[in-house]
Amino acid sequence: MAARATPTLKPVSVESPFQPRAQLHAPGTRSHRGHMATQKAQPAAAPAVEVEFSLPGIAFVKLYGEHDLSSKQRLSEALAKASARRDVFVDLSECTFLDSSVIEACYLARMKLESRDGRLQLVIPPGASTVRRVAEVTRLAVFLRIHESRSAALASLRTGEHVIRVRDLRARFGDTESYVAECSCGWRGQTHTGWQTAAREARRDGAIHVDEHRAGPDGAVGRKNGARET
Repeated sequence: MAARATPTLKPVSVESPFQPRAQLHAPGTRSHRGHMATQKAQPAAAPAVEVEFSLPGIAFVKLYGEHDLSSKQRLSEALAKASARRDVFVDLSECTFLDSSVIEACYLARMKLESRDGRLQLVIPPGASTVRRVAEVTRLAVFLRIHESRSAALASLRTGEHVIRVRDLRARFGDTESYVAECSCGWRGQTHTGWQTAAREARRDGAIHVDEHRAGPDGAVGRKNGARET
């Protein structure tokens, strides 16, 4: 009997599960482009807080990166340090995200400063779109004055003007809204309470006060002194 021919075995290519991931995506395919985009993605900047005492009586607290509950303690300590000065500006120009815990820390620091005639204000440039949206949604400008730049913030401290400050009288975040207008000349307006109306009425009182004191003998408004609201 003739011997049976032994079949010839052809090598089979087997893809190893341990093959480097980059080789599993063919160049030009959607999966390859997505993979390359993932490889190029940069990690988010770690949150950081800096306190600057560059001018007498003024402190800047600058935030970098994303800030939430995990960095609240660090921010609170920085604000407490900065509160040794009368005017504190929280610079959010390099902040990429903030949540309610950061807003609460600023609010509490502001209340402590105001108890000894100090002020806390914010710097949010127009280009900081994410932080600007958070400020709009939370109505941050109602109880904290917002400047578009450091130079604008420093210019707001010029003397020789009637400086109107609309003061938030709430003891805790979430209490019924209660506001009063105060002026650098010592004047204090009526206290207003009410949801979404108190702050507006207090600002109106301040505007009326300034107009009355800027008017000259003939009733015309003078130009020597300006008016600002904080």
